[in-house]
Amino acid sequence: VGFEFFNGKEVGKLDKDGNYKLGSNLADIHAKSEEINVALDKSDYDFKGLFDDPIKLIKPFLNEEELNYLKVLREKLLLQIKKIDLQVTPENYGVCHGDYLSRNVLWSENGNYQTIDFEFFTKGYRAYDISHYKWQLEYFGYEESFSKSSWTAFLKGYNSVREISDKELKMVEVLMLLYHIFMAGERVKLSRILGEQFVERPFWEKCMEFLYKKEQTI
Repeated sequence: VGFEFFNGKEVGKLDKDGNYKLGSNLADIHAKSEEINVALDKSDYDFKGLFDDPIKLIKPFLNEEELNYLKVLREKLLLQIKKIDLQVTPENYGVCHGDYLSRNVLWSENGNYQTIDFEFFTKGYRAYDISHYKWQLEYFGYEESFSKSSWTAFLKGYNSVREISDKELKMVEVLMLLYHIFMAGERVKLSRILGEQFVERPFWEKCMEFLYKKEQTI
């Protein structure tokens, strides 16, 4: 319903300039939020909320081999987070959009844009928000050259407002997998309203295939 009241439209595949603006827009959200101290009635994005809780929802749809894999993946993710050691500071940690994909930014014909869908808005690592767009570029199977150039332009735009540290970039790879798992759990919740077709076996095969592939990068 809300989309009827917004000016602009969703653009799935953005050009170089659009990706740059998408990155600078997110950085602007993060930079401005450093100046405010907001008390939220929602839990922060932590490992329990991004991995342990979603796994409880996902578990009935996976086979024993997949569940055993997730147990191993859990330990690997925790180890990587410990190794990266990204501190909780106002620069690294604060307000997050929670679902920062290109579909949640609407564009008007004159090039202006507005961010929508703050359903998952809460606090967490800034790198968590950054990881969402990389997830989109890699999960939806865009051609590799497009994904790489889009990611480069996105990061350039982000860095024009707020510089990403090396530790944050390393954390993006880990948090991309946690976002993937979190959203799979949200899909289970959505299926209770929209129907079981949202959680049929082909979805879980694709879901696990992504984890198997991207785990190798962390």
